[in-house]
Amino acid sequence: RGGDPERAAAVCDREIDPVEWTVDELQVYDAERDQRVSRLSLPA
Repeated sequence: RGGDPERAAAVCDREIDPVEWTVDELQVYDAERDQRVSRLSLPA
């Protein structure tokens, strides 16, 4: 939004290394109550 189109094009042309990570659980968060409400072990 409101950025320079030439800079956006330059970013699109850049080669970026992939990012990978491993997780062992997924936490479900209730933003309204500001707390974790559930946790799932992975793989489920």
